[in-house]
Amino acid sequence: MGEHGEESTANAAAAVLGRGEHEYGWFGGRANDLDDRRCVAFPIVSAQADGDRLIFRFEWKGAVVSGTVWGRSFTGIWRQSTGDGEIALEFTPDFTSAEGWWTWPHEPARHRAFVRRIGAPSAAPHDSRRTRDGGAGSPPRR
Repeated sequence: MGEHGEESTANAAAAVLGRGEHEYGWFGGRANDLDDRRCVAFPIVSAQADGDRLIFRFEWKGAVVSGTVWGRSFTGIWRQSTGDGEIALEFTPDFTSAEGWWTWPHEPARHRAFVRRIGAPSAAPHDSRRTRDGGAGSPPRR
């Protein structure tokens, strides 16, 4: 609960994302051969909230995304077996989708990130592939 007795929006987000009906995806990075015109998306396998903190995991190299939800805005970090970085997402009012960005540490370039229902239309008209099999790798370590 929030300080005024209302339920945290992190709890609402975790409830929706934890249903097994959504995926997290991104443009660029090594999973897309460093091509910002391509994206991949992987099922979100778990989501939990603790106060205003949201943590979700998806099927890619042990990936975990964690951070703070304020209203519909999420800011935090992503971690996987080969690196980490920053992430920011803006959710829809019902938390069924989100758009935002991800980046590697100490790099100014931001790349698109999103949450959507599994099987939803592409996040962009230039989306050239989608994979769940591990793709071509992970963001390079810097």
